[in-house]
Amino acid sequence: MYNISNPELINCTFYKNIASVSGGGIRNSSSVPTSITNCIFWNDLPNEMYNVTLTNVSYSDIQNWTSGGTSNINSDPCFADAANPSGLDGVFGTWDDGLRIMAYSKCVDKANGNPALSTDMTGRARVDVPYADNINVGPLPISVLMNLRQSGSLMMMHPLAVMASHGDCLQISPGCF
Repeated sequence: MYNISNPELINCTFYKNIASVSGGGIRNSSSVPTSITNCIFWNDLPNEMYNVTLTNVSYSDIQNWTSGGTSNINSDPCFADAANPSGLDGVFGTWDDGLRIMAYSKCVDKANGNPALSTDMTGRARVDVPYADNINVGPLPISVLMNLRQSGSLMMMHPLAVMASHGDCLQISPGCF
């Protein structure tokens, strides 16, 4: 993204973009401020951002980030299937998007919920997981499917089942998760 207009980016993901000179994720003009909150910048080339002096970055996951800000991290976002960003159906903004973060991602519950929209890009309400205080970084919720290996076969589990304790009763509606 080439910035010349004071953008405010909230709950966005910039992944695997390529720029010819610099700023594969975002390139700021020399005098225009940018606000970035709850975003993921990962695998953009030749670097994630260029000219960050006027950039206010908070609660975001940015690869190789060393420029400060509030509550930012530099950790693999653990996408569900980064090799297939639009998912099996080939449509962005649906349940199977590959850029959905996994439940073990450090982006889970690391975002500031105040500026976030009440729904994610799939139209679902943003839900805070019960074991932490914030929502997730990025535009999508935690991946609905979690892979578990059992006896050599692949089994899919709903994330609520992983958070359950011994003796908890879970009711998960039938369907494709």
